[in-house]
Amino acid sequence: MRALPPIALAALALALAAAPASASYPGQPGRIAFVQGDVGGVLPHGITTANPDGSDQRPVGPTCQEGLTLPCPANPAWSRDGTRIAFDVGGAIGTMRADGSEVQTFTLPGLTGSSRPAWDPTGTLLVFQAADASGERNLYIASADGTPQRQLTFARGGEPSWSLDGRIAFVRNRNVYVVDSDGSNLRRITGKHAAQPTWSPYASQLAFVRAGNIYRVREAATGLRKLTGKGGFEPAWAPDGKRVLFHRNDHGNRIIYSVDLNAGDLRLQTRGVDGRNVNVFSVDQQPLH
Repeated sequence: MRALPPIALAALALALAAAPASASYPGQPGRIAFVQGDVGGVLPHGITTANPDGSDQRPVGPTCQEGLTLPCPANPAWSRDGTRIAFDVGGAIGTMRADGSEVQTFTLPGLTGSSRPAWDPTGTLLVFQAADASGERNLYIASADGTPQRQLTFARGGEPSWSLDGRIAFVRNRNVYVVDSDGSNLRRITGKHAAQPTWSPYASQLAFVRAGNIYRVREAATGLRKLTGKGGFEPAWAPDGKRVLFHRNDHGNRIIYSVDLNAGDLRLQTRGVDGRNVNVFSVDQQPLH
């Protein structure tokens, strides 16, 4: 395992359909972690945590800055016990404590573009996407210290989310699939295109993106419901299972909102750190116990 090099990282440039958050685990809603951009600025930026209402914002872990050459951290994901955050940075998988300390990264031999990590329920394993020498993207599992474990998918796969009961949702051929963490019991959940799946805290439902909006569906592929009508990306469940957080475009920038499960209560969660203009995304929420 190698420590992250001195923190002076390159400008942030992530697409709107960037990675989804990982599954939410049960608990009381704690701090939100998200990627903070720096629209038109030259200040350091990266992953930030904040109270659920967006107050007390604190940059954590590695940062990046316009004009420098190393990549930005992205796709923060809380561990089940709420003490650690996984993320990706420059094709490597990283972990850090909730306060941004003890940053470490790893890559696996023969793989490139490792990204979009999700914790297992024990907090000892991570599933993530990566490409092999042929360029095919699949899912891989490694210990949180970077020790290789196994390849999970062999016919493409990306955007993983690990459930409380040990199943992994992922995207293949523009639809959401679910597979047990040992690779068995593969089944398709959606049939009309979907991306960015994320498990609810007790693994009874999935939220996902279709045609630029957020939907939810039962794990049995029934009870489909549209939660947003004016756009939404990168859904993440609140740990109490009552709301789904996401980001959407607002006048050219990204803002984090949440919505209840009946699509009747839309709330602004955060516009980001004061002075950075508006560009926040890839939200995940800490489970408190």
